[in-house]
Parts: sequence; structure tokens; C-alpha cells
Amino acid sequence: MGVPLFPMKLPLALTLLFSAPLLAQESPWVFNPGTHHWYKMTRASTWQEAENRAVSIQGHLLSLEDAHENDWIFQNFGSYGPLWIGFTDDLQEGLWTWTSGDQITFLNWDSGQPNGGPSQNHAAMLPSGTPSASFWADFSADRKFRAILEIDYNPGFLRDRDGDGLSDGEESTIWGTDPMDQDSDDDGLSDGEEILNPHPAWKHNETNDHWYRLSTPGTWSEAEAEAVSEGGHLATIRNAAENDWLLQNLYRDSCSSNPELNGPWIGLNDIRVEGSFEWVSGESSAYWNWYPGEPNSWLGQEDHVHMTSNGQWNDLGPGILCWDRLPGIIEIDFAPDLLGTDPLNSDSDGDGLQDGQELGRDQGLPGDPANGIAGTDLSLFHPDADPSTTTHPLDNDSDDDGFGDGEEDLNLNGLRDFNELDASSRDSDDDGIQDGTESGLTVGSVGTNPIIFQPDNDPSTLTNPLNADSDGAGLKDGMEDRDRNGLVDLFDTDPNYPGDDQYLFEMDPLIYLTPGQLASIEITDARPFSTSVVYYSFSGSGPTPTATGLTMDLSPPIAPFMALYASGLGHASMVFRIPLASPSGSQLWLQSMEYTLGLPTRLSNNALRLIF
Repeated sequence: MGVPLFPMKLPLALTLLFSAPLLAQESPWVFNPGTHHWYKMTRASTWQEAENRAVSIQGHLLSLEDAHENDWIFQNFGSYGPLWIGFTDDLQEGLWTWTSGDQITFLNWDSGQPNGGPSQNHAAMLPSGTPSASFWADFSADRKFRAILEIDYNPGFLRDRDGDGLSDGEESTIWGTDPMDQDSDDDGLSDGEEILNPHPAWKHNETNDHWYRLSTPGTWSEAEAEAVSEGGHLATIRNAAENDWLLQNLYRDSCSSNPELNGPWIGLNDIRVEGSFEWVSGESSAYWNWYPGEPNSWLGQEDHVHMTSNGQWNDLGPGILCWDRLPGIIEIDFAPDLLGTDPLNSDSDGDGLQDGQELGRDQGLPGDPANGIAGTDLSLFHPDADPSTTTHPLDNDSDDDGFGDGEEDLNLNGLRDFNELDASSRDSDDDGIQDGTESGLTVGSVGTNPIIFQPDNDPSTLTNPLNADSDGAGLKDGMEDRDRNGLVDLFDTDPNYPGDDQYLFEMDPLIYLTPGQLASIEITDARPFSTSVVYYSFSGSGPTPTATGLTMDLSPPIAPFMALYASGLGHASMVFRIPLASPSGSQLWLQSMEYTLGLPTRLSNNALRLIF
């Protein structure tokens, strides 16, 4: 969009312009015929960042000389939240001055303002929709608001001939980029995208003015930790409109199992009090959208909530779905940081992949050769061979699995080819264990987040990060290494030894069974939709070869007791009453046998209980 070089009819012109998505970020320069100055509303930033930008173009943050100018600013920009102005007492507490050096001819403090003392040294105009709209209040320097830049010259100097979002003057005097080249480093991103826009993963909800993106897939706690590191929390959903917007803009399937139930985490949980769900942000909301039959707190362990494919919610516990690898919806109530890649360096993080390639660009910018405007030089540009997956152009290890992005994408084409690890997923074979952990890494690469990275606790043993079942015996490596730390701990099986690939049989109570009282049996890590027949013996723990080819850890005589039917996640449980005829004082051995399509396939561990 070109810069207007003549006065515009306001505020209607701005009302129309502000409907464009770009203006969720910045406005064009606008002329005020009353002051003969030009004004621009920026994206959200700290006060000092906004003033620095104004100074870089030979201007300052807004100074207000009278009520007419104050009203004009409010009418045209007042609906976009608090607005930084150039009034500050940063140099001397209580001595307020305009950064432009203008004389103070007008004050419009809200009642009781300024009130911040030494910690709140900068003024902002309060927005419409508040009781004190158009008045001023003081705020601390770290707050991020939109700001009003003011210059006293025609911004023709600031025209943007190549249409990359940066003015010619800014490109020549600040960034050193070419004002006649849309893509100075030929990485597929315009110069303006690299400097002025947030990471494209962030989505802006114009209705509530909040920003959202998906976290790296992981547990609810990992997703919340990533959200906190961004200055927010997992999403709070306040009404049906927000829920629908999130479903349309942020929903993503997380694994191949149960596609209707594998969507992203939200901030709802009952961690503090079982059955009392609350938002991790601390907000309250009267809106609920539970999936039918939910929340059901299965086994009393489902403390976290995620969104299903139709937008309804389900409570979920550990180890149940997608090997705890769901992304979370991160929400912040301010504009996110700018992308901040280097417009003069096609590979800002030095991982071997171009910035545009990491963000899914498979085509360069066309330029306008007829008017001398250069675009992306296709002889230098590396198109992304798989735009559906992205990595971060400022993060050498985007998935935090210990390997740099270029170490995983060996031919540097943006596509996960045969025998390559997936640079956009920390678990390439979907077995629940990070690639670096399976490969024996104890220290991550440059840029690896140590909070997310799981070092290998036993680097002397390795599993195959490209094979979910390294020993080929039927259990994924993550099923065997249950805490996924690379070490065969107590209660783990060895993912490199096929002989111990049993599924898990558990019984409660743990030691003594009393005839007539209740007990429960649980099956975990069975094959989806299989049948598990529980057998028992009073004579010992075997071994006993059977006609099925499996050797049971029970001694004859062996009798069937009950059948359990595994869900699509390989789980089954049953509560029953211990038969009154059970012989008191005896030992009871139990084991289950898995049947798939009517054929016996695996055995569980065995369990010993005493009857009293």
C-alpha cells in the first residue's frame, strides 16, 4: 500500500483502512490538517522501543499541544488499546516533559494520575470503552502498547517503492537493506516480514485482541511451561465464539490414533482439587463445552483438558493418547515479539536452512522488473520441499531434541527424506522417546532448550530413532522405557531385547485379597481393541509351555478367570468382587494372555496375591 501524500478524510478513511489485516499491526501515515503533522500508529512495543523508532525517522512519540489534537488522535486511533505518547518523567521523577522538547501547553491526566512513582515513568492515552477514555495515565516501561509516532515533514521520504513493508528511508538509513529489492537476502521472506512481523505461527484474534499459537507437542505441563515462557498461559476459552475461532485456526491432529480425540491442550485442569476444573490463567468463565460423557476422570488421573476435533473438550491423563505428545494452544494478551530474522542473512540461525525455507516458503517474491524492483533471486533461494512442516529460523534446534535442524535435515531441502530425522518433531518415529535420547545424546546442540530436552541416562545403549520398535517384538520403545529417559529402570522392559515385550497387568489390592471384598484389574499397553483373558493358578509361577506357543508364568492347573477388552489406546480395567469360595491362606498367581483377531499374541507379566 502506498503512503498517502495528501490529507485524508477522517475518521472514515481510517475506519476503512483499519479493516485490513495489516492494520492489526500498523497504520499508514495520516495527515492532521490542524497541526500540519503526520502520525502513524505502530504495533505494540515498549515505550522505549517506540521512541527509538520515532527518533530513527527524525521524529518523536506524540506530543499533544491542545485538546483539539488530543481529540483528533483519540477519534482516529483510540479504539486500538492504550497508546504510548511522548510524555515522560524518566529523567527526573515528577518532572514530566515531552521527548520532542515541546513546551507543555496542555495536560489531560486522568483523575488520580500520574500515580506510579518511580516505577511508572511513561504516559499513555487510555482507549475507548473505558471510563477514562482519551485521558492519560502513567505506566511502567516494560508494558507493550501501540504507540503514535509524529513527524513534522511530508513522509514522501518514507515511501516504500519496493512494497516490502519498510520505507525507503528506513531501509537506507537503519537496516542497510536495498530499497529497490523486496528480498535483500533472497531467502523468500520480504525485508519487512523479517523486521516488522511476528512469527507466522502466531494467529491474531481480532475480536478479543489476543494472540495464539501452538506449542511444541508434549505433556500439558510442558505446553504450559512454554506458554509461560512466552508471557502467557495455555488458552482460556470464555465463550462459544472464541472456541469456534480456536477450532478453525489452531486445531491440529496430533497422532494417528483416535483422530477425533487427539487435539491440542487448553488451559483447563483440575490439578488442585479433583473434579473442580479451573483455568490455569486464573480467569473464571461460565462457558463449558464438554464432549458427551466428559469429564470422567478415568482412574482418577485425568487432570488436564484438550480440545477434540469438533471443538468439544475431553479430560486426559498421562500415557493415554499420542504418547503424551499433544501441542498446546498458547494465548497471550499482547502482540508477540517480532520475528527478528536478519534481512541481510538468508540463514539467521546458521543451521544450514534458509529463513524462508524454515517457514515453509516454496516460492520467492516476484519483484517488479519493469519498474526496477528486484524480487527473490531464484538462483540463490532454496524453496521448501515440504511447506506443511516448519522450523524456527532463529532456533538452531527447533524441536529441542538435541539435534540441530540441519543435522536432522541432512540434504537441507525442508523435507524429511528417507533415513532422515524430522527437524519439526522431537520424536521422529512416534515411539514416545526423543530422537536425541534414543541416539545417546547427553547434551543438546546449540539452541536446544534444556527444559524440554531429555538427556540419555544411559548413552552406552542406543535405540533406533527411526524405528518405533527397535527390538521388533511388538512393543514400541516408549512402552518399554516407560519414563523415556534412555535407561532401563525398575519396571521398564529393555527396548533392545525382544524377550521381555510383555504388556502390563496390574491388580489392586497389591498384596492381600479378602473373599467378598472388591478388587480391580487393569491392562495397559495392550494392542488396540484386543482381548485379554486373565488366567489364574493356585500352584505356582510356572513356566508352563502352552499349545499357543507362548510360555506362561503359571503352574498347572491353569484356569481362565475373566476377559477384558482393550480400547483403541490399549487400556482395559474391571472392578469385581473376590469370590467367597476363594481358599483362605492360599497364594494366587495371575497372568493375562492377549488375543488379536482370535489368535494369542502376547502375555502380560504375572502377579502374586495372598488370600486372607
